[in-house]
Amino acid sequence: MLRIVLPKLHQLTVPGAAVSGTHHPAAQAVMADLQHKQTLENADFESEFQAQAQTLPLGDSLVLLSKIQRKTRADGNPVLCLQPADGAGIDLPMEPQISHSLLALLEERHGQLNGN
Repeated sequence: MLRIVLPKLHQLTVPGAAVSGTHHPAAQAVMADLQHKQTLENADFESEFQAQAQTLPLGDSLVLLSKIQRKTRADGNPVLCLQPADGAGIDLPMEPQISHSLLALLEERHGQLNGN
């Protein structure tokens, strides 16, 4: 699952680097990495998560995802679309703070699973 999700999350972080005015892939990659590091400097990974009232927009049953897509909203912000083979899916707006933080947490877990 992480092998599928990580590339999509990486794609979500690159468009913000394109704002730098360059279309050169290497320059965009450097800008994306810089933006990623700057965003994570402001992230709070130490505080315990405070869950709010839980809503289940897809119902009580577990949903097996079969498709993950990346879309862009009209305002230019990315959306991560998670869809099952049948039935309703969910579109998650991915603000930069969320996408960079989620990417960092999943990369850390991926490294742990692979013994890195």
